[in-house]
Amino acid sequence: MNVYDFDGTIYKKDSTIEFYLFCLKKRPFLVFCMIRQSFAILLYVANIYSKTKLKEEFFWILRYIKDVDQLVDEFWKNEYKNIRPWYLAQKATNDIIISASPEFLIIPIAHLLGDIQVIGSKVDKKTGKFDGENCYGIEKVRRFKETIPNINIEKFFSDSISDLPLANIAQEAYLIKTDNIEKWNVISVGDINKQKTILEIIRYGFWGGITTCLNLLVFQMFLLLKINYLLANVISYFIAVVFSYIFNRVFVFEDSIKVSFFQILKFIIVRIGSIALDSGFLFFAVEILQGDILISKICISCLIILGTYCLNRNYVFKHNN
Repeated sequence: MNVYDFDGTIYKKDSTIEFYLFCLKKRPFLVFCMIRQSFAILLYVANIYSKTKLKEEFFWILRYIKDVDQLVDEFWKNEYKNIRPWYLAQKATNDIIISASPEFLIIPIAHLLGDIQVIGSKVDKKTGKFDGENCYGIEKVRRFKETIPNINIEKFFSDSISDLPLANIAQEAYLIKTDNIEKWNVISVGDINKQKTILEIIRYGFWGGITTCLNLLVFQMFLLLKINYLLANVISYFIAVVFSYIFNRVFVFEDSIKVSFFQILKFIIVRIGSIALDSGFLFFAVEILQGDILISKICISCLIILGTYCLNRNYVFKHNN
């Protein structure tokens, strides 16, 4: 039995995104939903929303579509041409498609391909609500074993390294790069760790930006109160540190281990070092280079964010990596 990811593998594009755009084209009034969905993207980047919750927000448009099945059928009539030729040449009736896209969207095209069985995210096509988790990553393995127990995967095909857990239980695995099929070396989880690190950096930057804005706001307030800029810098920095610890622990590094004195101590040590550097660089920029106080503060804060990310990841919250 061969198992296939769908988006980017069998289908050249991302079916969820393409169907969303198709709905906007057919029902232009749905554009008003983009305000809510843009906010949801920010919450996902900040690690407040899960990927499942983010997708629910996008499928929220289904509440305003009465003829979903008709739109899905029309969508696949237009998009069938984007099914990869190599798959059409080798498809078999006992193939399995497993996808993070919703089953209501994938099942119709699977019927056109020969009544192929589909395992996908269970989404209510009337409300956009998910029944269970988004069928992604390790969840694909759980869903596969739940749906088809005691069956071995002979060959698995995917375009995404997020499918490494499923590739690891297949006898053979292949990575799809455009129309090229390459043997997949699945001996490590290094690729997934790279993806995790990239998303972690984005979240650290997001929350670092929030705390930096707080830092700058308090700093500017003290300047307006005619407080010495170095003292204002120290006070505003330590106010931001309190929020930074909470944001890093909960939203960036997703630390579920009980708060410990040593973790807080390490975080404080990192911050003491960074405030020393922050103040030292600020003094040099203002007194030696004669730079503008606020501009110097902004530039130095950006550098400090990068440095503290490395220390937090590899020293303070190391057990989570």
